[in-house]
Amino acid sequence: MGGSSHLAQALFGGQPLQTVCAALCGAMGAKCTTICSDPPVADPKLGRLQGSYSSNLTAGAGSDKEVVAGMQVAETEAEMTIKPRGLHDKAEEYADTIFASLVGDMGAETFEALEVETASYPLSKDRAKVVLRSTADMRMTCEQMNGLFKFVTLEAAKEEIMYERYGHLHNREDFKSVVLHPLTRSEAMRMLILDKLVERLNEAAKKKEAATFEVLLAPADLAERERLGDQPEQAS
Repeated sequence: MGGSSHLAQALFGGQPLQTVCAALCGAMGAKCTTICSDPPVADPKLGRLQGSYSSNLTAGAGSDKEVVAGMQVAETEAEMTIKPRGLHDKAEEYADTIFASLVGDMGAETFEALEVETASYPLSKDRAKVVLRSTADMRMTCEQMNGLFKFVTLEAAKEEIMYERYGHLHNREDFKSVVLHPLTRSEAMRMLILDKLVERLNEAAKKKEAATFEVLLAPADLAERERLGDQPEQAS
């Protein structure tokens, strides 16, 4: 019981990962062979720096994966690896859900139609809206995203297309080299754009989760109101 108490305190008390690892060792009766803190490494897709931490434990547990206190835990018969889930992970997961919902692929006819339609709008912000409306359900490549930039002139409009259509990309692993690097030579600006991209994706994911939660709760909430005698108003 003492080991379990120590484990709970470490996991939920904001303790360093080394403390969590030591608590796991004590609770599981396992021998810790490695406690390390790797230096930050660049994420291959979004280019953000992430801290990776791992602890290898000699344990006889079965194969399993779970998330505990905001950390991803991968457990096998020989080892357990613990690493914090970064914001970039959640952003990429949401981008995956966007891509899975798309129904078509962008083709040459899309660019031809955009050439005609955007010509009627002198402002970049209005042209960007046309581009986003016309590509709302389309998968595309990084090269095609670059092609969309020619319909707008302002950098802000190009960035808006980038943020809104990142989840539509087939080859997101090429995003930095094909889309971001040609857009600006400034490494500082590239990092700012990547940070904003992650922020936008995370905010969109939170809104979707909140909307789903409200839909799931709505029937139960109505039933509870009826049970308490608080009838919803009927339209006259």
